[in-house]
Amino acid sequence: MTAAALLALLQAGPDPAIAPLLQAGRAALEAGRPAEALAPFGEAVRRRPNAPDAHFYLGGALHRLGRHAEAVAELARADELGPGNEPVEWALGLAAAARGDYALAAGAFSKVVAKSPGRAEALFNLGVVQRRRGASAEGTAALLRAWAIDPAFPGLAAVLAEGLLDDGELERAEEVAARGVARAPGDGTLLFLLGRAKAGRGDVAGAIEALDRAVAAAKDPFPVLEERSLARARAGDLAGAEADCRAALVREATSAGMLYHLGVLLQRQGRREEARAAFERHRAEAPLLADLKTNLDRAARNPLDGQAHSNVAFLYLQLDRIERAAEAIRRAIEAQPALGQDRTVRGILLLAAGKAAEGREEFEAARAERPDFPGVHLGLQRCCERLGRAEEAAGHRARFEALTASKRR
Repeated sequence: MTAAALLALLQAGPDPAIAPLLQAGRAALEAGRPAEALAPFGEAVRRRPNAPDAHFYLGGALHRLGRHAEAVAELARADELGPGNEPVEWALGLAAAARGDYALAAGAFSKVVAKSPGRAEALFNLGVVQRRRGASAEGTAALLRAWAIDPAFPGLAAVLAEGLLDDGELERAEEVAARGVARAPGDGTLLFLLGRAKAGRGDVAGAIEALDRAVAAAKDPFPVLEERSLARARAGDLAGAEADCRAALVREATSAGMLYHLGVLLQRQGRREEARAAFERHRAEAPLLADLKTNLDRAARNPLDGQAHSNVAFLYLQLDRIERAAEAIRRAIEAQPALGQDRTVRGILLLAAGKAAEGREEFEAARAERPDFPGVHLGLQRCCERLGRAEEAAGHRARFEALTASKRR
């Protein structure tokens, strides 16, 4: 849709007071310079705060810059001022989805689908955000409608197959994945999903064949190795299953399922001492890993849940996975910007940046304010370890253990 046509939809005609500003902003957008578009679009909003097109274009520029919270606010205002406009609803859905507000995105895409029921892209987006917000049945229904319209729509086969697998519809999942693989034989995700579906239906040999191909093609081999290890174990290939299991644990040491699976494989091979060590490690780490998985799932369902991201960060800090902890903290700040002022949060980011001394100063300042907060002592432990201050690190570890003893019982 051209800019002129879009304006015609947004209002009867551009307000002369802001038309040159909108034109200048659109020119910057079309030239691939969204940052330069902010000033004219922002001025248009200032001059005509009730003009939906001004809010629409400003929201679009903010979205392109990754400033999704601000984009959602502007696009929601455009929708409020000019309700029923499909381009605005579409843009709001995209920005809300990028921000992680899946309920708002689902509402926006639902309005688009109501106006354009044959639009596969809208059904696809609706299905994705519905499933992400936990409405699996509604999400799968939308994806199936998209599949009936255009089964070749990019990404649809994989998303639908995964949804069907999660819903326990193994036969339909296999059919969808197989059709997707027929169109894209080298798609690692589709091969992985095909392997999962075949394994679920008891076709272990077929599953292993698909997963063999998926391992070579997958961008993230961990889930493929995990699935193939289980399939190989079912087929009696214990050495191959162990190799996959160990390779998976190298990539994701926090997989409680794979750690336990390794113990079972070693036990089945008669390697009792090794099996005992694996089971003891699982027993020690399983509660922490289960807590981590719970919070990761919670954050995936609601990316705006800053507390879930914070929980994930401190759990990764316990596991000494500092980079992962920092990633989670950054997501927490995106959800709740005020967290960026928290000294423990700043301490984690500094620690991840290789600035253990500066991180220690932040954690010490936090300890002065909250001496009994376990996360402070955990952070100090990690900083002291990297600074070679072993005795201090041990002291902070002991304090952390004492403060969390009741939770571990």
